[in-house]
Amino acid sequence: MNQDEVIAKIELAFQGVPQPSEITLHVAEAHDNYDYGQDSEHRKKDFQGPWQEVPEEHIENCQCALTYLDPVGFRFYLPAFMVWYLRHYKNSNKVKLDNALYALETYSGEPRMEQYK
Repeated sequence: MNQDEVIAKIELAFQGVPQPSEITLHVAEAHDNYDYGQDSEHRKKDFQGPWQEVPEEHIENCQCALTYLDPVGFRFYLPAFMVWYLRHYKNSNKVKLDNALYALETYSGEPRMEQYK
């Protein structure tokens, strides 16, 4: 399976996923920086629209956010991150794949990923 085929499968699997209203990308990134008091201000920075159109610079600038998203936000932003990584992992020094892998990890005794079904 080539890159375009994988991306097509991601797009199909996450078609129509609703956008989060609480813990958005920039809110989650702010939480990584211990900034919990200005969620409404951080929310104003977020793109409004389908996950397929999330600007690449938002993903590049918010690579720690996945860990802090709630299930709705995780389901919305995960495919955008996956597609971004597929397109840029070979030619970008901005790829921090460890953050995405950490967010996906299932801890023993803690069924975190079960929340995202």
